[in-house]
Formats: sequence, C-alpha cells, structure tokens
Amino acid sequence: MVQLELPMHIFKNSWYENSISVERGPLIYALKIGEEWKKVKNEKDPIEYGDSYYEVYPTTPWNYGLINVADDKMEKAFTIVKNSAVTNFPWNPDGAPIQLKTKAKQIPSWKLYNDMAGPIPYSITYQLTTLKESEEIILIPYGCTNLRIAEFPVLAK
Repeated sequence: MVQLELPMHIFKNSWYENSISVERGPLIYALKIGEEWKKVKNEKDPIEYGDSYYEVYPTTPWNYGLINVADDKMEKAFTIVKNSAVTNFPWNPDGAPIQLKTKAKQIPSWKLYNDMAGPIPYSITYQLTTLKESEEIILIPYGCTNLRIAEFPVLAK
C-alpha cells in the first residue's frame, strides 16, 4: 500500500458581511452542531413527495464568532485532530475523519429567524456583544454536516 500525504495549510477566506470561512487544503470546515431530527407528516402533497419528511433542529449552540487571527498565525490557532478509525460512511457529524478545534465566542444576539440562522452579523466594524469567555469549538468538513455554519463573524478579541 502506498500512502500519499500532501501538505494542507489552514487558511481563511472572506465572504458576505466580512465573515470568514476556515479551510484546510481543499476542504471547507463547518461548525459541528448537535441535531434533533423530527418526522413531519406531509399534508400538502403526499402523493408526489411522500407522506412524511424530516426537519433537523440544532441542539447545541451555533451562533459563534471566531476571534480574529492573523493569516500567518492560523496554524497555531487551530488544533488538527484525526479520527484513527474511518467509518464506512464518514460523511456525517459523528463519522467525520478529521476535526479542527479552535476558540470562539458565542454571539447571543445572533438568533434563529424563521427556523434558520438569522442574518450573519457584520464582522469587526461593529462591536458585537459576545459572551465574555471564549470556548473551544469543533469544526468538521462541510460535507459531514447536516446543519451548517461555515461562514463566521470575526471578533476583534
């Protein structure tokens, strides 16, 4: 067996409202969010679309901002954790083959709106009110998520 490992650096890209995404090599990372799946009876068009469907709701906080880190300090701000056992189906939150851990702060004013993440707060320019203490969050490959926050507001400190 031949195993090839290519260098994959952690970097960020800027997006809407001056938010950032976190990337490593070819992968974009998203917040690992706890999920609750609810089965809903389809009363509108059960013949064409089936008699039921599932809705997914967050069970853990999702409204985090990432602390601003200089481009040349990204590797130090994130810890890479590789899952030693890759499952037969790694494309789900529990089977993610790799994780990035970093510090973030929750933004209480960023709430659900119409059962979706509300508009993303504009980064840095406005002093966003956050919880005082930062906490460690886990990012997993975007393709392993069902609920996704992959663009994060940037916090000054």
